[in-house]
Amino acid sequence: MKKLFLFIGFTLFLNAAFAQRYPINNLQFNQWYVTPYNCYTLSWMPPDSSLTDTLLGYNIYRDNNFYRFTTTTSQQCIPCLGDTSTAFCGSFMQYNNGHFYIHVTAVYNSAQDESNYADSAEFQGLAIGLNEMEPDEDISVAPNPFISSTTLYSNRSFGNASITIVNSMGQCVREMKHLDGQSFNLERQDLNSGIYTLKFVGSNDWFIERKLVVIN
Repeated sequence: MKKLFLFIGFTLFLNAAFAQRYPINNLQFNQWYVTPYNCYTLSWMPPDSSLTDTLLGYNIYRDNNFYRFTTTTSQQCIPCLGDTSTAFCGSFMQYNNGHFYIHVTAVYNSAQDESNYADSAEFQGLAIGLNEMEPDEDISVAPNPFISSTTLYSNRSFGNASITIVNSMGQCVREMKHLDGQSFNLERQDLNSGIYTLKFVGSNDWFIERKLVVIN
């Protein structure tokens, strides 16, 4: 009898282990506004590998309502950077009066079994009414190009601004919020060499963009 219980327990353990539907990793959602466009990137990392389950793709949800199935690990709408594709631009953001939570599940096997989701991202609505900064209200970056660090200078206070760094693929690689004062030191950290776009958005409804070049 004891051996029977051990066998049953071991079988249940194996079933639980092999039936695992691993969730995706590192869900990231970034949104910014460049007149007249609302731009965004949504991306995630593939789930941990499974020995028994075949990964088919991913289901994207807005709140708990299914949006679409995809086999890629990202979707985006970046017309402000020259992306003319409209596949994910309008329809994704036009939901629930522009406020919802996003989560992504991994889809496995021919039965389309879904994983749970470990985290979610919040879409807070379309950004409108930002005004491009006048030329005399300038922000400079020096040195640029730079190797290890650079400094952002403004002739007025940042005013609780936020800064987003976007790479050449349109992916947000860093975001800094609640900046004040008239200068800010930017460390290279994990930025690869290449050309980036700095997007400044101020709390008093101004925005401006600058190119940033990182070299080795």
